[in-house]
Amino acid sequence: MNDLFPRLFFITSILFFHCNIAGAQISTPDFSQTLSISVRGYYGFIDPNLPDLAYVLNSRPILTEFSISSQTIGKKSWQQSNGYPGLGISLLYGSSGSEQYIGHIAALVPYIQFSFLKTRRFYIGFRVGMGAAWVEKIFNPQTNYKNLIIGSHLNFCANLMPTVGVLVLPRTYLDFGVSLTHISNGSVKLPNYGLNPLSLSAGIRYDLHPPLTMIHSAISPVNKKWEYYIYLSAAVKESPPLESPVYLVNILSLEVMKNFSHTGRYGGGLSFTYDPSLTTEVDNSPTFKWDGSKSKLEVGTYLTYEYVAGNLSFPVVVGCYLYNNYMISPFYEEAGIKYRISEHWILGGAVKAYLGHGDFIRWGLGYKF
Repeated sequence: MNDLFPRLFFITSILFFHCNIAGAQISTPDFSQTLSISVRGYYGFIDPNLPDLAYVLNSRPILTEFSISSQTIGKKSWQQSNGYPGLGISLLYGSSGSEQYIGHIAALVPYIQFSFLKTRRFYIGFRVGMGAAWVEKIFNPQTNYKNLIIGSHLNFCANLMPTVGVLVLPRTYLDFGVSLTHISNGSVKLPNYGLNPLSLSAGIRYDLHPPLTMIHSAISPVNKKWEYYIYLSAAVKESPPLESPVYLVNILSLEVMKNFSHTGRYGGGLSFTYDPSLTTEVDNSPTFKWDGSKSKLEVGTYLTYEYVAGNLSFPVVVGCYLYNNYMISPFYEEAGIKYRISEHWILGGAVKAYLGHGDFIRWGLGYKF
């Protein structure tokens, strides 16, 4: 049960990548003529003054990455409207910055790379990736009690990275970036402080293909009608104290959205969350004691924006509570990923947080009316 969500997210991330690559294979005469390979290194920084990290860090996170990617050429309208992005998958491995308490980490991360500026010799882009990470050493109350960072071997991994590339040899680019990586398990197993290294990265990319000719064709007008959605989601979550039971969290969301361009939509909604893990620490108790006697229902309203790349989209949510008996903050935020598996059905997942502190990762199914 503790590793259920990371495994589901890992499998689904691979399915996301497979679906996009499958589309590229169908629309590209020779798939091998769109591939590139790259190797890069990461040198990370984590704030050593954070209380839970000060006891375990003894060096900088240093990672090596190998990736393979496919360049879209515009056979589908979403590729043209998004500036001909690249689709790839990366394998990372290296030191966490805490050899004794956390050890090594590895991650498999499907990603999409958007280009803001691209010429034959130079490009500026932005990479978004979500996948799964493995952490070597986790919290153990007897043998590794100082590790209050990670409580499970399998974790969710997200990566954001602006990049700049310069052609130095035929088909060969030097690539530089600033990477923000988040590794945690979404409170499936405590502790779940998470690793959030900010890294400088550099690498080399080699195109296995000659320069590609992009397709430019007419794109159909945007449908700007309001659309209505319902989402049912679930998450597994453990709350303080450590080694408490793991609970199933259920979420119902009602949402209205409107496309304003081929690459974006906005809207809002209502969310109803039943979270049986919710408790509050009893003040002035002679021992650690938690009270969970009040209603566990949370009701919130929110605004949302989605960046759209074909059937794939990246929602960002900012919400506030209308009803909550266990208020950590009146506001919450979410960031996630959605994939339209048909005209009406949507598969998606999202990380919910309070001012950057993760609450849980939900996964579910939506329907567009």
